[in-house]
Amino acid sequence: MKKIIAGILAFTTVFTMLTGCGKKESSSVSSSETFAQPNHSENIEDAIKDYLAAYKNEDLNKIAYFSYPTEFVDTGIECDSHFLEPLSIDDQIGKNVIYKSILKKEKMSDDDIAQIKKQLIECEAMLNIMKKYGNDLSDITEEDKKAALNAKDTKYNITEAYDVEVNVECELEDSVINHWVVQMYYIENDGWKVGIEQRS
Repeated sequence: MKKIIAGILAFTTVFTMLTGCGKKESSSVSSSETFAQPNHSENIEDAIKDYLAAYKNEDLNKIAYFSYPTEFVDTGIECDSHFLEPLSIDDQIGKNVIYKSILKKEKMSDDDIAQIKKQLIECEAMLNIMKKYGNDLSDITEEDKKAALNAKDTKYNITEAYDVEVNVECELEDSVINHWVVQMYYIENDGWKVGIEQRS
């Protein structure tokens, strides 16, 4: 199954999305301006349950918080009310899936962790751009754009990362889904996040 949220981290998509929506009176976003953080799950099982509940309720906002750093989502929404429009949900699965239990939890591979860190580097780079330029990137300098595209490090620290096999119940019109494999990782001072998913 493809990732539920697609395209938010593609820089060309985000640049286009933010540039085309006009400019606010203030072109910067204060780091103290935050939205209510919905991701307070204390452990992996609670996080999976909460994520599936958000999926079932078609809560795109909460799904975004489970997929990306809180500050990134907050700032994106503050800069542009259309920020979450690229999100999509498989309605048929979302309304029918029921959590049963965790079957297995294994430490994520170094390669997969490295890939997630790469995405977090892109998140932070885009976050810095949004904070500085708000929802109008027409004035972005080549220096800032180059710095964002060539960023090599991130403040987001992954303290735990696992591949989790989950037993679910989901009856579709022509098939039954009972097995879900999901990447779960914990960002320090932010919470559990959901990575790539596969269902069978």
